[in-house]
Amino acid sequence: MLNHKKCSLQKGYTLLEVLVAIALAAFLSSIVYGAINISLQSWHASDKKQRILEERYTSWAFLQQSLSSAVFAKTSTQHKLKHWFYGESKKLSYVADISPYSGLGGLHLFKLFVQTNSDQTSRELVLNYLPVGEDDETQIQTIILATDIDRLKLRFYGKLNQYSTASWFPIWQSDTALPSIIKLDVTSQHTQAWPSMIIHPALADKISRYDNYQE
Repeated sequence: MLNHKKCSLQKGYTLLEVLVAIALAAFLSSIVYGAINISLQSWHASDKKQRILEERYTSWAFLQQSLSSAVFAKTSTQHKLKHWFYGESKKLSYVADISPYSGLGGLHLFKLFVQTNSDQTSRELVLNYLPVGEDDETQIQTIILATDIDRLKLRFYGKLNQYSTASWFPIWQSDTALPSIIKLDVTSQHTQAWPSMIIHPALADKISRYDNYQE
């Protein structure tokens, strides 16, 4: 009889043991939850960074394709003849036919430049484009190619005319030719200089089929 009572007293858990078990389970749960939360934050940050890199790559590929497709277009109005390729060390204007790449169709006027962002906290590299002959500024498409830009430097190689010698120029202003090579260097405020972009316009050594294009 005494042995039966002794055995029955040993089957349960004391209140202290239950509280310790609950506290231990809560502690382990908090560790697991923290680890999962950190993993999710890391995944979201990595996914966001990957999307930004993909968008940046797509934008730079679009810039490279448009420059490669640049044409030496002469757009004439009633009183003025414009040669749509003009480059300086910090900005560039050109015309390109990008329909094979984007489906936009027709000639577009591109402008590459650096501007201060809307928060006035940093500078960004911008590419604007608009169909040639379109005067409605609401139709301008804008691509932000890079942020936190410290410096943009453009250089142009080629012959300004048939009588000149091919050389590098900080400014390209020719009435007869596209540059054979366009070199673009970008330096960020927080990272090292980006690799140089070297573009060879496909029509640089040919007569553009858009010569004397009428608006």
